[in-house]
Formats: sequence, C-alpha cells, structure tokens
Amino acid sequence: GLTLHRFALDGQALSASASGSLKSSDSALTFAAALDDLARVTPSVSGPLKLSGDLKQAGTVWTGDVALKGPDSSRADLSGSFDPAGDADLQFDAALDRLERFVPELAGQLTAQGSASRTGGIWTVDAQAAGPSEITTRLTGSFDEAAGTADLDATGKLRLEGANPFLKPNSIIGAAAFDLKLQGEPSLGALSGTITTSGGRMAIPSAAQTLEDISGTVTLGQSRAVLAMNTRLGAGGQIRVSGPVALEAPFDGRITVDLLNLILTDNRSITSSANGQLVLAGPLTAGPKLSGQIEFGETNINLTTMSGSAAAASIPDGIRHVGEPAAVRATRDRAGLIETGDGGSSGPAIGLDISLLARNQVFARGFGLQAELGGALRVRGTTAAVEPSGQIDLIRGTLDLLGRRLKLTKGIVSLQGDLQPYVEFESTTTTEDGKATIQIAGPMDGPRISVYADPERPAEEALAMLVFGSRVSDLSPFMVAKMAASLATLGRSGGASDKVREATGVDTVDIGTDSSGAGQVGAGTYLTEDIYTDFTVNTKGDTTVNLNFDLTDSITVKGSVDNAGETGVGLFFERDY
Repeated sequence: GLTLHRFALDGQALSASASGSLKSSDSALTFAAALDDLARVTPSVSGPLKLSGDLKQAGTVWTGDVALKGPDSSRADLSGSFDPAGDADLQFDAALDRLERFVPELAGQLTAQGSASRTGGIWTVDAQAAGPSEITTRLTGSFDEAAGTADLDATGKLRLEGANPFLKPNSIIGAAAFDLKLQGEPSLGALSGTITTSGGRMAIPSAAQTLEDISGTVTLGQSRAVLAMNTRLGAGGQIRVSGPVALEAPFDGRITVDLLNLILTDNRSITSSANGQLVLAGPLTAGPKLSGQIEFGETNINLTTMSGSAAAASIPDGIRHVGEPAAVRATRDRAGLIETGDGGSSGPAIGLDISLLARNQVFARGFGLQAELGGALRVRGTTAAVEPSGQIDLIRGTLDLLGRRLKLTKGIVSLQGDLQPYVEFESTTTTEDGKATIQIAGPMDGPRISVYADPERPAEEALAMLVFGSRVSDLSPFMVAKMAASLATLGRSGGASDKVREATGVDTVDIGTDSSGAGQVGAGTYLTEDIYTDFTVNTKGDTTVNLNFDLTDSITVKGSVDNAGETGVGLFFERDY
C-alpha cells in the first residue's frame, strides 16, 4: 500500500493537507482543505469555506465523516458507511444560514436531514427539509438500479418568492403546496400529483397592475398539466385560467382565460371594465393562436393626463449614466431598465383573432372635449405583425372653447401598428369668411391640437371664426389675449404669445379660476432683464401684485402685496438639473 506521512498545500487562496495510509484493507485517511473566500466562486456569498474528513477501512467497508463549513454558520455533514462493491448506508445533515442572500423575500435558515441506503442494487431514500415562512419538503421512496424504475413520493410546501429572480421586474409572493409521485422510469410521463396555491399576490409594474388572491390547482399526469386557477385584479374583477398543457415539446395546449367584470386602469388616464373569454390553443412553442371576444363596459379616457406632466412620462431612452453608484444600478436592474442586449423575441409569434367590442359609453374628455363613442375593433395577424381593423366612432360630443360649446363633427378612436390607440376629433364651424376647424389628433398618449381655416388663415383668426364667427381684426385687445391664452392652454403658445405682446403690451396672460372657483385674470411683464412683475385680479375684486428680482441665476428675491394690505418677502435659491 501507500503511507502518506504528510501532504501540505499552502496557497494564497487555497490550502490543503492530508495524512494516512491506503491499503487493500485497514486503511485510514485524514484530510482537510480551505478556500479563503467563497466570493471567488459565488459573488453573492462572502466568507471562508472549509472541508474536513476522517475515513477508516475495516475489510472492504469504509466508514467515516465528512464535514463542510461555510460562511455564516452554513454547514453540511455526511457520515455512514459504504462498500465499493455495492452496499451503502449514509446520513446527512445540512444547514444554509441567511437564505435572504439568494432570495431577499425569504429571511432565515434552510435545513435538510435524511438518509440514503443501498442494498442489492436498490436505493432507499428518506429526507426532509425546512426553511423560513413554513417551507417544508419530504422525499421518501426507492430506486431500483437494475430495472431503472423509481417509486418516490414528494410532499411539502414551497414559497413562490423563489421564482422572483426569474420574474423581475415582476414579483410574486405566496405559498404552494405539492403532493407528487414518480412511479416507473424517471420521465414526465411517470410523474403525477397536484400543486395547489392560495392567497398569492403578483405585481406587474409594466402594466401598473397587481394580481391578488392567486389560488388554484395544477394537476399533473400522463405527461400533461391541467390548470384550474383563479385570481383577482387589484383594481377589481376576476380572471379564471383553465385547461390542459402538454409537458413535452411542442407543449400543445388549450388554455381558456375568462374575464369577469375586470376593472382595467393605468391609474392615470384610462379606466374601463371588461368581460369576455380568450382561448390560447395549439403548440405553445410553435405558434399557438389566441382568439376570443372581449366586451368593454363604461370606459373613461382622460386625454389631458395622457399627454400631461413630465413626471408622468416614461424615462427616455439614450440616457448615459456617468459614475453610477452600485445601489442605483441595482435599482435600475430590478426595474428592468438595463438593456441586456438580447432584444430578440423570447418565443414564437402568436396568431391573433380577437374581437374588441365597445358598443357605447366610451367617454373621452380633456382639452374641453366631452365625447361619447362606440364601435368594434378586430385584431388579427400575429404578435410579431399585428393587423388591427375597425374603429370606435363618435356618437355625440361637444368641445368647450372660451365659454362657447361647439358640437363635434368627427370623432374616431382606432388602433395602429402594435395596438397603439390613435384619436381624431374635430369641430367645424362655417361663417361668411369660410370654414374653421379645431382638431385633436394623434397617438392617445400624446395628441396634438391644431386650429386651421379654409381658406387658410392664422390660428388666431381661425379660433375667432370658431368662437365668435368673426375675424381677429374685429376683436378688442383683451379678447385677442383671451384667445391667445386659450391657444396656449391647448398647446399652441408659439404664435399666440406674439399676439399677446402686440395687443396688450404684456409678456404673459393667464385666464382661469382661483382656488375658490372665482374667475381670475393674470398678466405679467419684465420691467428690466432681471426684474419681473405680475398681477392677478378675480371677479371678487381681490388683487395681488408680485415683484421678482433675480440677484443671480440661482438666487431670487420675491415680494408681494394685495389689496387687503398683506405683504410678504422671501429669498429663494433655485437650481436646474
């Protein structure tokens, strides 16, 4: 045999030692190894890793203990006996501390204990595991090496949070219980049992939605899974998912999705309700087809908030992050805002044949618009090349401008390209000078407002024809300012501001209401390059005069006085980023 008096390896990161004897019988071996920092192998875990063992041989049977110790009291111990000729009797006991390093939502320790024995070519297993939030698993049964067949039972409860690393930026919480059996040659066809869940919750930031009370059962058997799931949308309504899916390629299935009084909202501009049924049928990895019909109830579209503040806008592309801290990058990564470079499709194109019905009660509001529409849309083609048809047409509607209510003469909501809603509303008035039209048209998340006339005239004249039936030259300077302010409100402040200066001699005009609802007019002008003054007066006779003096680009002195004698002065520091 071989006698090992002393072996030693001493490196910067890795060290090892061993001693003992290796013979045909009565051998003995003691060994140890250590890695200075596990982060060299697994960046998410830092700390030393140590392995030690003590093995002895009596005849042909080896007995002994092997221990693995990791960071934060994590460990794995293996003991027992084995005969190289066949039989074995092994016991293991392992623990992983701070599971939250891998799954942040699950804080605590994961432990596992069990035994495995081999007699006459048959392995018998009895193992169990436990973790935080009531995670439990039990595996019992046997495996016949000669026949290649298994008879195993697995029961327990798992946490759905374990799937979050694969779902980000979406996230899910909840528990799932399983009772599974593997009988026969290991394959999906030999697997049967159930997986059940209740009370789960999933957040989908890209859709601004949450799925509440996720519950149901997945039944496994004969190489397929039968779904029977229910969930409630955070805003209201239920979704039911049912049907079979094959567990082997091409994963043929027929999944039915029922929508029951579903409340749809982007929490900003659109609210609606939906009822209907969708069916996803065919091979899921080879181009299935999604078909069905959805009928919408009362739908409210707020055009003003859709094209509103910058705070509501999405983060633009092309931002270059300079000196980005690790915590900021981690936040962007969790939000799915870091380009991974794999922008290709993750699956086959899905065929589409979906009818969208909204017979009436589709209300569009904003920019003075009040309209009801109705109609039907059909979505065909595939998810890679959407082919929408049909439109939602005007039933009735008005447009309020400067206290005058104009009747809408045209109103359409249609789908373009990848289901981008497109709106087009018009109101036309005929006068002795011709026709004038105000139009709100464009993508629903950013419509543009334009005013034009036939024969062609400036926007202010076209607006005068719409509101007063006369040309701008016939109006007083105050009415010119009022129309120009109205155009600015509608998003056309360019030419209008010039008219304001020419007609009134002031730089800005604001017409509206104050916090009490009283009518209010405001005007302002620059006295010098650094001094700006403005005043406001309402229908109650209340007046306020303000004076702003820019000391520097960042420091401004502001003072105010009103007709009640109230005065105020302040020093303001401002920076633009």
